[in-house]
Amino acid sequence: MLAVIYAYFFGLLWYRFSLRWQAKIWSEDVKENYFVYRFGLDDEEDETKGKTPYEKIVTLMYFSLTLLATVGYGDLHPSSMGEKVVSVVVNIVGVTIFSSLMNNFISVVLSFGFGNQNMEPEDKLFNWLKLIKQIRNQPFVGNKDISKELKERIVQHFRYYWENDRAGVLLSNQEYFFSLSYSIREIILTKFLFSDIFSIAAFKSFFNVENDFQNSFIYEVSFGFIPR
Repeated sequence: MLAVIYAYFFGLLWYRFSLRWQAKIWSEDVKENYFVYRFGLDDEEDETKGKTPYEKIVTLMYFSLTLLATVGYGDLHPSSMGEKVVSVVVNIVGVTIFSSLMNNFISVVLSFGFGNQNMEPEDKLFNWLKLIKQIRNQPFVGNKDISKELKERIVQHFRYYWENDRAGVLLSNQEYFFSLSYSIREIILTKFLFSDIFSIAAFKSFFNVENDFQNSFIYEVSFGFIPR
């Protein structure tokens, strides 16, 4: 998204520079060598010639992206001395801009799980918070990160969750747990991991049950418990 925004605004500036500004700086350059005239982007003298506004925008954005990304296909290129000087400066700046954009893109890709399968949960959490900071620091969202207090609450929530997630240790090694017979899995959950919870009177009252729960019900409900 940022690359498109940069290309759009740089294309507008390049058009203005090629059409108006460079004639005031490098007056010795031939007008026919200017980018806008050489590639048919100027139609002020005759509206029946040249490109439509839509074609101009597409052409300028295409040229901007190739110039900022230092690709340079050669089909569109600066011709006058002034345009060549400016394009050299833009190429140097473009390397910095696209390096930053690609770094953010790689961070986004990694945040979705590519290459971090072996990372600890807390490391994944801090990478996720780092990604939020990068997104929030973009110009179009106000250059403001989430508050320090909110970050601390998020970290405390997940730390408590990881420390008290009783079924998590089983689900993290599902192939071992589900390879056991149903009766053994039922005993592990109902008689070992969650025996204290199902004996609480408030829990029974919530489900409007006076007697003991059936083990099958306890087994199915156990996987939905979330420490809070």
